[in-house]
Amino acid sequence: MNKEIHKIILYADDDPDDRELLTATLQELHPDYKIIPAGNGKEAIKKLKELMAKNIKPCLIVLDMNMPMLNGKETLEIIKSNPDWSGLPVAIFTTASSKMYKDLMEKYGIPVITKPAKFKTMVNEVAQLLSCCSRC
Repeated sequence: MNKEIHKIILYADDDPDDRELLTATLQELHPDYKIIPAGNGKEAIKKLKELMAKNIKPCLIVLDMNMPMLNGKETLEIIKSNPDWSGLPVAIFTTASSKMYKDLMEKYGIPVITKPAKFKTMVNEVAQLLSCCSRC
């Protein structure tokens, strides 16, 4: 399998500023990763289907919790209920406290990372997200 394929992150977030900040930080720190953005959970599922049809597995799926169409929890449940996708690493990246999503953390064994308010601290969160990529 092409090494580049292991460097794809599918990122679903309805806030374009958040998508841009994460993408810019990741590209600055690790330009070998490619982020595929989605504006909501429904779009993320569509893009995941397209990737998988090309036999490309993202190394990580990052979900915001509060999105239109399908929220992060609904999107996560769709991903984890599909036998072809259930093993894909997923991380929740949200402004809400991780304590609010403790049930998801326990049920699916996924990290919940709180979005930072400043660019400086985004570096730490990107490092946490990338540590999830090594699981696949």
